[in-house]
Amino acid sequence: MGVSQNHMKLMALTALDEVVEAARVEPVPASPALRFVLAWLYSHRIKGDRACYDEFWRLVQDDMGTSYSEQAARSMRGTNAQSILQLIARQAGVELTVDVMCQLRQARMTKAERSAYRDSAIYKFAHRFDKVGRS
Repeated sequence: MGVSQNHMKLMALTALDEVVEAARVEPVPASPALRFVLAWLYSHRIKGDRACYDEFWRLVQDDMGTSYSEQAARSMRGTNAQSILQLIARQAGVELTVDVMCQLRQARMTKAERSAYRDSAIYKFAHRFDKVGRS
């Protein structure tokens, strides 16, 4: 029994989401793993060209040397990388809704972290309307 292509897409997007989080702190060094994830998503895209993949690769490594401050550089790098991640996901046929973003974040957590997160007020608030549509 293999892993479905949709599950593989979510795993690849989870890896890129982790890169976005790291880019919010400092430039992310180029790596074969990042190159592979971008290439895999590009080869399995539904539509679109390569520009956003190249831009993501370039952006997460950029030290933003011309920015006003280090905080501004981190903010710009993280925000721009998140925007490009949205484009990459759309090309893969995945809409990064709030629920999907929560799934990506939870996929990176340990079992104990997921359990604590699901017991948190934030999680309960975000999912309080889940039962409304099912009644």
